Amino acid sequence: MQLTRSMINLGLSFSPAGLLTPFHLGVRWAFESDVLDLVLPSTPVAGASGGALTAVTCALDIDPLFTVN
Repeated sequence: MQLTRSMINLGLSFSPAGLLTPFHLGVRWAFESDVLDLVLPSTPVAGASGGALTAVTCALDIDPLFTVN
């Protein structure tokens, strides 16, 4: 039996640390990338402080690499 993404019970929690927000965004991007592909739209996310900013971008499906020119 092959393990599929829908079989994995995964939740993400990002720690409080405003200066780690870029790190949190990178972790989120890695989990959503084609390599790992672990995050579903139904994946629960939580966070505090800078981690909450990342959790909100995940919940709203905002590109973690989005930049404003």
